[in-house]
Order: sequence, then C-alpha cells, then structure tokens
Amino acid sequence: MTWATPAADGRWERIVDAIAKVLVREAAVEGVFLSGSLVAGRDWFSDIDLGVASRNSAAAFRKAWSLRGPIGQAVGPPVRVLERGWGHCRMVALLYGKSLFPPIGLQVDVVFSQIKHVGEQMPYTPHRVVLDRRGRLRRALGTLRRRKPPDEVRQELEQRMHWFAFFVHDALKAYGRRDLFNFQSLVEGMRQAVFHAVGARAGRSIYGGKWAFRAMTASERSVVEASYREFTPQMVRRLARTYRASLAPVAARFGVGDELIALEEALAEIR
Repeated sequence: MTWATPAADGRWERIVDAIAKVLVREAAVEGVFLSGSLVAGRDWFSDIDLGVASRNSAAAFRKAWSLRGPIGQAVGPPVRVLERGWGHCRMVALLYGKSLFPPIGLQVDVVFSQIKHVGEQMPYTPHRVVLDRRGRLRRALGTLRRRKPPDEVRQELEQRMHWFAFFVHDALKAYGRRDLFNFQSLVEGMRQAVFHAVGARAGRSIYGGKWAFRAMTASERSVVEASYREFTPQMVRRLARTYRASLAPVAARFGVGDELIALEEALAEIR
C-alpha cells in the first residue's frame, strides 16, 4: 500500500496503512480515499478522515461496514466509539487516547457508502485516493463538485441574513438583563454568521468556526477574538458591522444584494 501524501508524517502513514491493510483483504471494498485536513491544511492536530466505497450492492455495503471493528483494533484500542448515519452513508468515529497518540490523542473518522453514493460522504472537500481496485473510485470522485453550487451558497447566506437581526436584538436584551451566559450564546450565533460569510467570500465551506480564521482579515479576527471577552452592547454592534462588511464582497456574486439592504435597514432600527 502506498501513501500518496508528500512528506507524510510517520504517524499518519502507519495508521492509514494499518486501516488499508484491513480493507484491501475484503473484495467488497472498491476503494478508499483520504479527505479533510490531511489533504489540505494538515497540522499536528489533524484528524484522519477516510472514505470507504463498497461495490454497488447492499450485500457489499454490509460486508464493508462489518469491518469497522477490525479497523478500530488495527489502529489500537479506542477509548470511545461513535456510530451515526446520514443518507446512504454510515460513519464510525474512533477516539484514541494520549497513551497511544500523545499529546492529546487522535480521532479517526471512517465513512462508508456504496461507490455510487460516494459523493454523499464528505462533499465539497479535497480528497486523495489511497486504494482503487479498478479505477472506479477515481472516476466517481472526479465527477464531484469541489465547491458548493452557487444557489446553495445563496440560500445559506439568505437564511443567516434573515436570522442575524434577531440575534442582535436578543443579545442586546441579554446584556440589559446582565445575562452573560445567554449573551454569549447569542453572540456565538452572530459569530457563526461571520464565519459563513468569510467562507463564502474565500470560496470555502466553513463548518462551525473550524478554519474560519484562515479566511479572515486581521481586523475581522481582532473583532471576533474580542467578542469572546467583552460583554458590552458596543461589541454586539462591532460584530454586526463586521458581518455587514464581510457580506459586501459576496452580495453581488451570489445575488443577495436586496437581502443585504434589508438587513442594514433592520439593524439601523434595533441598534
């Protein structure tokens, strides 16, 4: 089994090789690919995100899914295991402790689907093929979008813009009540809107706050960082201004100019 990442760190190489050796023995497995930060933006704290594509049959999928136990043990005994599913996919998340992987442990996520549903596993993320028996996995991955369709981005932007004024209003009420816990919860909703807007501006999908700082300007980072410390109405207003400014470059690109005008009018009435 070959490792396709240039200058691969030995830790990740050993883990992926151990998992691939389990999967390659099962003929129902058509291919395996890496995704997430091991492919783009890797650092010492990167998780391992693997996609497993079975042949296109329910029986083949069951055989592939049955390997989740051997996969976990091939890496070492996990301290916790979580399973969940969506659409035509199922995932096992394996959490390993610091005794195996210092200094804080390691998470390995393995997503399974039939090869015809591989696009549902980790959409809009970079990938790198680890195992491809007959070239079918590369062909399937080659048809996938690298970015969200513009209509999907526009709908997400509109939804957050519709809600943003309510977050601002409720955060100001929480300040008036001196309810710090509720205030921070509402400000987090505002931060999430900022993260999404700067991601759209950079052409990236940002989930929660992960990697958002890479898409932000220095001034945006300064405001967001301060929002975790300051319990003031002025901070709410600064964050609102930052959101509006981050939306300006994407308004025309995604056709949300009217929604931005409506948001500005609403904010003028409640700030």
